[in-house]
Amino acid sequence: MLQYHPERVMDAEAVLSRIEDAETAIVDARGAPRFLGQVSEPRPGVRSGHIPRSVNLPFAQVLDGNKIKTTSELQAIYQGLAADKSARIFSCGSGITACILILASVAAGHTHPILYDGSWADWGSRTDLPIEC
Repeated sequence: MLQYHPERVMDAEAVLSRIEDAETAIVDARGAPRFLGQVSEPRPGVRSGHIPRSVNLPFAQVLDGNKIKTTSELQAIYQGLAADKSARIFSCGSGITACILILASVAAGHTHPILYDGSWADWGSRTDLPIEC
């Protein structure tokens, strides 16, 4: 049975407090051009770029067509991505495609993934938060 775990959902302030944490990886599910700030954001008033120290894993990379890749394929993807981190915070444009990465992360054997629910729509619209391009 699925249960809601509020400790696995973060807001911007909680993510900001973890940016410098060496044990935390922030994984962004958006496409590389948006992550790198090479294209404008689709939402008016939202800056381009990404959360400092975050890594990019476009959500389509964990899919095989319209299905999640095999466990061994997912383990290989996540092994090369922040394998040494004990905590993983997932983000995207609005909190939806990050959930695909969370599902894939759990299928790969990781426990306790964290969702930044506001994702880039929240972070990128706030001028008080740092960004990288």
